Amino acid sequence: MRNLWIQQDAPYVTWLADLTSVGDDGRRSFVASVLESGANHSVVEVERAPTIDFDASRDGPLTAAHLDPVDLFAFTGAAMAPGAPRSSTVRAWLSWYDLTDTPTGGWVRDPGALLRSLEPVPGCIPEGFMDGWPPVRITSHRGQVRIALHSDIWLPWVFGSAHPEADHLRMFDNLELARLHTPRLNAFLGDVRKAVSEIGGSWDIDVDGTGDVAAEQLDDEGIDLSFRPRSVMPARALDAEWF
Repeated sequence: MRNLWIQQDAPYVTWLADLTSVGDDGRRSFVASVLESGANHSVVEVERAPTIDFDASRDGPLTAAHLDPVDLFAFTGAAMAPGAPRSSTVRAWLSWYDLTDTPTGGWVRDPGALLRSLEPVPGCIPEGFMDGWPPVRITSHRGQVRIALHSDIWLPWVFGSAHPEADHLRMFDNLELARLHTPRLNAFLGDVRKAVSEIGGSWDIDVDGTGDVAAEQLDDEGIDLSFRPRSVMPARALDAEWF
């Protein structure tokens, strides 16, 4: 199996937009920009938001006009976990390998659930590697907005933690998949960064919400697809038997 990415409870990387000094008009402009860019780049498209009684199938695309007053991204729900009470549902267009190891793609609401459907042997991927989170998680609290990734499916290189030969020293090449969806994520992050700057907020990586694996694969644009690890898994490892 070539799906060597996982999804876990702790985010791989988190970006932080600090808007504590920004007024309501600026915050409304920011939310509008994020929603528009997320939909345009197919990385954050809101389908349902129970806290504001929003359903895209009934109401059409979510815009800032649905949010009055604007409380940044409180409407996504504090957990923003698929299926959790009062949490929103968002989707992204992602790429993965099908059961014949051929790259494919489609709308994904929970990469963890997707990975579970792709297990080469039932139960071979341990608990904790298929946790339920949206592809891109956006939450806010007291004027700070966090954009988090709980899956390394976006990264060009992964440790393949569920792989039978994983040693967390040598990395597996995930670049083929990352090239198919991560440029759109980076374009979205660029739009968000610009929106923050235009209203006088600050934008940075949230160190407390970012792990070492992702940190070295980041640059000023988002995720660095030119990154190369120090130690690489041999190609023969892809032929390992899963159990």
